[in-house]
Amino acid sequence: MDKNNKILIVEDEAITAMMICENLKMSGFGVMKPVSTGEEAVNAAVSEKPDVIFMDIHLAGSMDGIEAAEKISESLVIPIIFMTGYTNQDFIERTKNLRPVYYLNKPIRIKDMEKIIESL
Repeated sequence: MDKNNKILIVEDEAITAMMICENLKMSGFGVMKPVSTGEEAVNAAVSEKPDVIFMDIHLAGSMDGIEAAEKISESLVIPIIFMTGYTNQDFIERTKNLRPVYYLNKPIRIKDMEKIIESL
């Protein structure tokens, strides 16, 4: 993936979101303003059409990350990487139809994110 491409971070923990964004920017990647709810993720994806989305599964608001990914996938083809601190089999089952590119377990390592981005 070209470093000029847009990356969307969907994370409801503001400090975590800012840390991820700043580290990716320092590595030379184009990062959009992070969002914290599923609804904001859908709106940002539709309006900005990022090249890749890092999506937390647990989000603020009424829509979780899986639901947001489902809505986004209805109209756009964007690689989605799920980030989670939970290894619940239910989450994995719910995401199978979405064919996520990767699952990243928290705490997130920026080097892992960089490798995934570069592999796309």
